[in-house]
Amino acid sequence: MLNNAIPRLSARKLLLPVMGIIATLTVARPVFAVTEITIAGVRGFSEEEAGTVILKEAYRRIGIKLSVKRLPGERALKSANRGTYDGDLQRVDAVKKKFKNLVQVRPAINYLEVSAFSAKHEFAVKGWDSLRPYRIGIIRGMKFADNNTKGMDRVVVGDYEALFKLLKFGRIDIGILPRVNGLFQRIKFGFMRVRELKPPLARIDLFHYLHRRNIALAPRLSAVIENMRDQGELATLRKKATVILLKSAVSRN
Repeated sequence: MLNNAIPRLSARKLLLPVMGIIATLTVARPVFAVTEITIAGVRGFSEEEAGTVILKEAYRRIGIKLSVKRLPGERALKSANRGTYDGDLQRVDAVKKKFKNLVQVRPAINYLEVSAFSAKHEFAVKGWDSLRPYRIGIIRGMKFADNNTKGMDRVVVGDYEALFKLLKFGRIDIGILPRVNGLFQRIKFGFMRVRELKPPLARIDLFHYLHRRNIALAPRLSAVIENMRDQGELATLRKKATVILLKSAVSRN
């Protein structure tokens, strides 16, 4: 009689809570268990050099060894979001809205300056609209350049070398590039007639992102990065990394 009063639970109903507990345990790794992580970074993107130096130092201060796997931009981001890697080196703020498995670590570790380059013209840049009278070159996949030059006379190319050749031979008036990358490429390809026009068009903050399984690391990293920023270390490391990068371009010429 008593046995009949107790409802029978199916194997499926008994299994679901257990599966939920297992899933919870595998989503986040305990902080003390992490001694080394590998994150995705963008291949061939000069601004990543400073971000790498800064982030390796931040991780060193919390006792973790950081490795960076270089991949094409879109693949790097999608791989990090899938969990193939432990996070992504540095991305713009908008990434947090689209890639839900990535946790943004604040404050920003680095920034991207966007500049116009030219071999034919020299003038003070006054925002994106001041480029409207010119024929503009942009690189495919660079959203900041694409979004801000819509409706202008422009040419889209596949890589930096192609863009610099168009500038060198006068096929375009202006090329839009990340500033440090542009300075690096002009030295690397020997196109010294190509000049940076000032001031930069924009400055965009870049944030480190962790895959959500590593969310427990975020508060510790945030505290370290904030301290590095307040002590001026982020600026110092960025400057040193940029100087080394530009010097290395001479040897690659």
